[in-house]
Amino acid sequence: MTREAHHKKKVESIESNKFQSSLWFCCIVLVLWFLYIDTPDSVLFAKEGFQRWLPFILVFLGLPYLLLKFVNSVWSNNSGWGIGVAAASVLIVGPTFGIVAGKQQQKELEKNGALTKGLVVEKWKSTSKGNKEWLIICKYYANGRAYTTFSIPDKENRFKLGDTVTVLYSPNNPNNSEVAELSDIK
Repeated sequence: MTREAHHKKKVESIESNKFQSSLWFCCIVLVLWFLYIDTPDSVLFAKEGFQRWLPFILVFLGLPYLLLKFVNSVWSNNSGWGIGVAAASVLIVGPTFGIVAGKQQQKELEKNGALTKGLVVEKWKSTSKGNKEWLIICKYYANGRAYTTFSIPDKENRFKLGDTVTVLYSPNNPNNSEVAELSDIK
């Protein structure tokens, strides 16, 4: 191979690597945008199906994979940085996504929340992580349809099965709800 051909091949390789790096970076930005800025309520408050698992898949599989590919495309010496960055992303993005999603839920309920009556339909004592607290699920109606809350801690054990509660829900997405008596939202 001539020196000129070798140089041309090296330049093409560098250009290809820059393109790959840019592509991986754009994918990372899109995933972060989806998670932090534009997660649809239908995904954020999904209770079943693929949509319920989509944020988990993106945080714990998709984003680490993209970061690994990006780091390996930037640093071709394969020094192990990719695996470290991918692992750190789970530890950073997972908790912060949970915090941001909770703030989005709270903001939506404060801004647009509507009240309706609900009924305690499930109650059990959780023993996970050594905590022993009561959890309840309530059924309520919004926009002519029945909905249920996610499990909600009843720390003071105030409610029994069949008790009536006040449910604060978002008319835009009635799956976004809280029991008003147990909520910090006023």
